[in-house]
Amino acid sequence: MKKYYLNRGNENLGPFSLEDLKDHKITQETMVWFIGLDGWTPAKDIRELHVLFNSLPRHELTGRQGLENYYIAKMEKEESFFLKHIDKFLLLFVLVFAGTIIFFFMRLSL
Repeated sequence: MKKYYLNRGNENLGPFSLEDLKDHKITQETMVWFIGLDGWTPAKDIRELHVLFNSLPRHELTGRQGLENYYIAKMEKEESFFLKHIDKFLLLFVLVFAGTIIFFFMRLSL
């Protein structure tokens, strides 16, 4: 699990999990570091931290690709009822289809 560190002026805090960061109310300008990151970076430039903010930073929404990424992330986050239960819908469809075929052939044999 990735651990994040925060820089608050002259104080470094951490390590924190992504869930822990929610309690620290970081802003888009909070400086963050984790293993693998070259140096302290504003939270707005770390994609996985965008879930901590109300919306994507403005620079993420510029251009067509930025808008597509925004809506894809939003759709993944707010998965529809149908997509959550697609396996049940498919099973119901197969059962109704099979029942219709059986009923049809039974009517032909009468």
